[in-house]
Amino acid sequence: MKKILLMTLILSPLSAFANINVDECVVKYDDYTYQKRLIVRESNAIYRMKIELESEERALKDYERRLSEAKRLCHSGEGDLDDCISIDYYENQIEVTEKNVYEMGIKVLDRKLALSDMKSKLIYTEMSMDGFCKPNSNIERENVNKQCQYLGVADSYYCRDVQSEKY
Repeated sequence: MKKILLMTLILSPLSAFANINVDECVVKYDDYTYQKRLIVRESNAIYRMKIELESEERALKDYERRLSEAKRLCHSGEGDLDDCISIDYYENQIEVTEKNVYEMGIKVLDRKLALSDMKSKLIYTEMSMDGFCKPNSNIERENVNKQCQYLGVADSYYCRDVQSEKY
């Protein structure tokens, strides 16, 4: 009887830990934080691409405005030979810039779709961890910290966030 009581006392603090598989949580949480960093990186890349796209669109409008002005000056006789020659140049620039705007627009849309997929995966990863990786009490938190130390993974994102109560 004393052995059973002794075993119960020894194992009772670990029973709170029984639901949390630290090895699996470390992998999932590190994957989760990696996914979050990728999403931030991708969002920033899309933002930079949008700025570049807006710049190309402004350049296109500027070329169209210059072409219109060159045609007006050339056809009215107010301009000189340079205005008439520049018409061909502006038409070529408009064609190249339109192609760039179209291609950049496709790339931005494609990356936005990829970002949506990444966010969906992040939500799925978060949901899969939420039920069994989050310590619900200080006892569980202490047991996770002990297990992190024992496994040698105390420097993982998961163990650090559990220790600092960010999770």
